[in-house]
This record gives sequence, structure tokens and C-alpha cells, in this order.
Amino acid sequence: MSVRGPQQVLELAKVSRTFGEGATAVAALREVDLTIGTGEFVAVMGPSGSGKSYGGDQSGLRT
Repeated sequence: MSVRGPQQVLELAKVSRTFGEGATAVAALREVDLTIGTGEFVAVMGPSGSGKSYGGDQSGLRT
């Protein structure tokens, strides 16, 4: 008998996002990795400007 783990539904690998340039540049995301499996619940939390919406946009979870 073989037991398989949860099926991978979403995977993000090394996602980065920087706003601005030079001395005023702000890294909202720095090489973020995320894997979500079938049946898993995920909450993305963070302060304003931390990249929550950008991550959702890039993964196709926000429309």
C-alpha cells in the first residue's frame, strides 16, 4: 500500500518584487517560495505594502 501526500495545487518559487529604484527602493518580496497542497488552507498576512496583493496577482489567485 502506498500513501501519497497532498497534490500540489500552487507553487511559487523565488518570487521577488521591488518598488522604486536606488536608495529609495523597497523590496516588498524577496525570493519568496510557497507551495499549497490540496485541502490546505492558507492565510497571507502582513503590513501594508508587504506584497500580499502582488503575490496574489502573480499566482492567479486574485482576479
